[in-house]
Amino acid sequence: ILEELQLDAYIYEVEPHNGDWEIRIECACDINGGWEMISLKVPKDMLLDSDHEHTAKASLYAYWKKKLDRCKLRKP
Repeated sequence: ILEELQLDAYIYEVEPHNGDWEIRIECACDINGGWEMISLKVPKDMLLDSDHEHTAKASLYAYWKKKLDRCKLRKP
């Protein structure tokens, strides 16, 4: 999903928890030229299902796109 969002530069880590998993993403920003850290909570099952289930993937894509809107996008 992160590749499909076409972020210019980013790093991420996944922190498993009992219920929701936490995904921390650091991305290059358009606003100040620096980096921003965004933390997202995602239900474990939804994250795992997004690999093969279109509905789960589409939901996460839409949510993450909104949350990562300050990240710099790749130029075509």
